[in-house]
Amino acid sequence: MSTQLVVLKQAQDLGDGVPEWIQLFPAGRVLIEDRPDAVMDAEGAALILRHFESLQHDVVIDYEHQTLTGGEAPAAGWIRELDWREGDGLYARAEWTDKAKGYIERREYRYHSPVFLCRTSDRRIVELYNVALTNQPRMKNVAELLAAKNMKLTTGGPDMNEFLKLLGLKPDATEAEAVEVLKGVLDDRDELQTKLKAHDDKATVVACKDVLTALELDEKADSKTVVAKIKGLSASGVAASDLGQQLEALKKRLNTLQATGVVEEALKNGQITPAEAKTWGNDLAASDPKQFELIVLSRPKFSAVPLADIAPKTDTDATDPEADALQLEINKKMGIDAETYKKYGPDGEE
Repeated sequence: MSTQLVVLKQAQDLGDGVPEWIQLFPAGRVLIEDRPDAVMDAEGAALILRHFESLQHDVVIDYEHQTLTGGEAPAAGWIRELDWREGDGLYARAEWTDKAKGYIERREYRYHSPVFLCRTSDRRIVELYNVALTNQPRMKNVAELLAAKNMKLTTGGPDMNEFLKLLGLKPDATEAEAVEVLKGVLDDRDELQTKLKAHDDKATVVACKDVLTALELDEKADSKTVVAKIKGLSASGVAASDLGQQLEALKKRLNTLQATGVVEEALKNGQITPAEAKTWGNDLAASDPKQFELIVLSRPKFSAVPLADIAPKTDTDATDPEADALQLEINKKMGIDAETYKKYGPDGEE
């Protein structure tokens, strides 16, 4: 089996504190600058753990890979334990020197870099030599990790284990896993609050428009305002039956006003004659607006004025005031002024 030694400078934010557990490699593809990708998986992790146990001593963490140069290479810390976390990556438990802790706390060193053996046949990482602190990372796909996210949660004791159980996690879950679950819980909470707010907004419509108008309230009045208004009316001696009668009268008045407007619009457009409006149009518009719309408003404009309504006056109707009023109404609806009618009408000069 041919092998290739790879010196990897891995990007990893050590955060504001000193991490006990650091991620050496992410699970899956390990992206490296100027080199082919490597692979970190359970098979490679098993080989690394076997080699680590066979050493029977801790693995050094130095500064800037000084161990590889053969010169003076003081330790920054020691790797005491390795842990493969399926779907996450290979982690190392580090025991730091006081000097290294100071560097990390002051953020003078922010990244670490493992030196490992990579099998050329499949690019699988199979052996770990040592690790260095560095500020020039070459690994591209390792997320920055705060110190708290590197630590296991099993140190939390029974209470923490019970908390993890409530989240549906195992006792050896990491904080990163717990945070991910909690984010989902918070997202669900926010979604539920949004739905409840939308429901509350719809529920604010507590009475129909007519009732609110009769009570002299704004259309957006809430239930407390409506109840207070009704109680105030009751206290002032307004009986509920009287209020109901007032509302009924108000509805009829509103219907009449609406009907009047619709009929006037139809007269203006020539879709109904004044005679039709007087005999049945007004009543139909007030009692059955939809039927009025079907019968009258579907007519083409200026199609309902019969010739008889604009015929020349005869001797019998020359002095008929009702006929004169009808002619004036027609002229008004059709936009014919008095001067034009006088000039071009049946008795006109032309």
